[in-house]
Order: sequence, then structure tokens, then C-alpha cells
Amino acid sequence: MATGAWGARLFVPFVNRLLMKHIQFLLFLLCIGLLAVSGCRTVSPRQGEKAPDLNIQAMLQPVPTTAVMSDSAYFIWCGTMVRGKDGICHLYYSRWRRELGFNAWVTHSEVAHATATDPLGPYVFQDVALPARGSQFWDGLCTHNPTVHEFNGKYYLYYMGNTGDGKNMKTLNFVHRNNQRIGVAVADSPGGPWIRTDTPLIDVSPDSTAPDALLTSNPSITQRPDGGFLMVYKAVGKKRPGVFGGPVVHMVATSNSPTGPFTKYPQPYLMPKARTSPLKIRSSGIRATATGQL
Repeated sequence: MATGAWGARLFVPFVNRLLMKHIQFLLFLLCIGLLAVSGCRTVSPRQGEKAPDLNIQAMLQPVPTTAVMSDSAYFIWCGTMVRGKDGICHLYYSRWRRELGFNAWVTHSEVAHATATDPLGPYVFQDVALPARGSQFWDGLCTHNPTVHEFNGKYYLYYMGNTGDGKNMKTLNFVHRNNQRIGVAVADSPGGPWIRTDTPLIDVSPDSTAPDALLTSNPSITQRPDGGFLMVYKAVGKKRPGVFGGPVVHMVATSNSPTGPFTKYPQPYLMPKARTSPLKIRSSGIRATATGQL
């Protein structure tokens, strides 16, 4: 869950025509940089040459009012969109009732679904894609952090889910927070219905010293040029005492299928060692400035 509160606003991802031509290029750079973790060699500038920075800020344009989704009854977070073959844009996002307070994201969030005819909206609510389904399920009381993708004609909705005691608290409910796991729901249509699984896609590691021994969350995935799949996810270990655990890291896992099983790489590729941004995207690839590992 990202820190900070933006109220009940969701900035729909910029997928207008100006940025579309850059998106595939950026994803390609991301794959090349992350594949270095698995021993692949990235392209480097010639010796003595300085690679120019990619100025993403200069590409961004003002947010149109139609691209701001808000609801007076709900906090709204974590937007992700996929476009169907019929041109309809399907937005998936996290929401939870404002009356419960902001920290209820960890206990009462649900992944909702809205549609529009244009990527920049306006979007109209349709249904709850991943509702609560009972505390007996690993994701039975909370779904959050969605990211939706189309791979080879099917649709995959990755997300964080958890369960627990269901108690809404003014502070963070650490039973739910530490039960966060990553899952995926599958559909034949971008509008669902979504089929969920009875077990997480990315569970915590059984080794108590592993970097993801406490929780897994915030999945991000891409298909590699060889057809395989690469996932980056947030994780928390148990090396630090107390309910917070720690440190908070980012991990990498790969699979031959979008539904797994995924093979985890044992060491984090990003750790919070510096206040500066950990990654700089350059025309030659991705460089880590905080850890120097990519």
C-alpha cells in the first residue's frame, strides 16, 4: 500500500496517444534491466559515452478532468486498465468506504470494476470484481493492489489479498497486514467473471530468514521476449523484531506461465538503503543507484 492520502481520487494511467508510443519502449527497458538479475547481459553504452537520461517528466501532460475518478463514499486507489477487443476500456481499482477511515484499506478493501469508451474516461462503475468471500479463504476479507493484463487471449488480474479477524481499527490492523499474499484471477473476457484460486500465487517463504518470510504484496508482471513471465513484488521479512517486521524489499520471480508456479530469486533486487530514487531509466537500460545491483 502506498503511503499518503489523496482522498477519494484515482489518477487514471496516462495511456493517451502521446504516451502510447513510449510505453512498449519503457517496458522493454524494464525487462532488460530486471533480466540482469537472472544473469542476462544488458546493453551498455560504448566506453566513454554517457547515456542520456530519459526525461519522463517532460512527456507528461496535465490530467484531464475525465481521467480523475472520485467517489464521495469511497477511498479509491490502485488503478489499472486493460482495453478489450471491442475497444471498451476496463478499469480495476481498490476501494473501501470512507466512513471506515483510511487504515481500513488493509481490512475492507475490494477490487472494483468500471468501464469507459476512452482510456482517459470518464469511467462508470460496473461491479465489484473481487468481493469479500469469507475469512476462511486466504483472500477472503480484503483484495487490493490490482494489476490487469491480457496474455495470449486470456485476461489475468493480479492482486494482493488477505484475511484475519476483520476488525476495523484506527491504527493499522497487523493481523491483516501480515497476512498479505499475492494472487491471480483469470477470465476469458476483460470484464470478467474472474475465477480465483484457493491458494496464493506468491506465498511467503517457509524459511524464517527469507526476505519475504512475513508478507508478499504489490505484484507487477510482464511477459519476456522468450515468452516467459517476470514478476516483481514487494515483500517484508522477519529479521527485524515486532509486528512491522522488515526490511521492506522488492523481489523477483519467474515462470513459464502467467498462473505459475513462479520460481523466486532468493535475494532482493531493491532495498531501501538511500533516500534517492533507487532506479534511473536510461536509453541503454535500467540502473540501480541505491543498491548498484542492476
